[in-house]
Amino acid sequence: MDQHYSTEALERRLAELTEPLVTELRTIESAIGFHASELETLRATRQRVTGVLAKLDPDLYGPKPKPKKTEGKQTVTPEEIKNVRTWLEENPPNGDGIWAAKLSENREFREYTRIRSGVIMQALAELHEQSFLTLDRMGRGGSRIYKVVA
Repeated sequence: MDQHYSTEALERRLAELTEPLVTELRTIESAIGFHASELETLRATRQRVTGVLAKLDPDLYGPKPKPKKTEGKQTVTPEEIKNVRTWLEENPPNGDGIWAAKLSENREFREYTRIRSGVIMQALAELHEQSFLTLDRMGRGGSRIYKVVA
């Protein structure tokens, strides 16, 4: 059965098939517009109520302190320092000493400590401050090479 449809008949059939979806889309868009307006009203009301509460009880509802900026520098956490120290205790370095670049290349060290490469030098400096490490010498480029204090 070879049926031939005219272009007009195909367009009419397509319109019949899509009409329920077009109607549904219009209903959805109308509901979105209604709820968006309602949401805007609720947000404005919330802002006014929060303002009143902030004046009545500033400790609970007042402005929250902003987090301190580290001016783009990463800082080492106490947990990261502890992880580095534990790893160094369990994996004593050979006679070459310890420096940040060598540790950052060590896959086992990175997996164990989960330390970010940008703060390895800070962790080593902190362990030096805690007298766990001693500065052995300065390497090329100014790298600090440490040894574990026996």
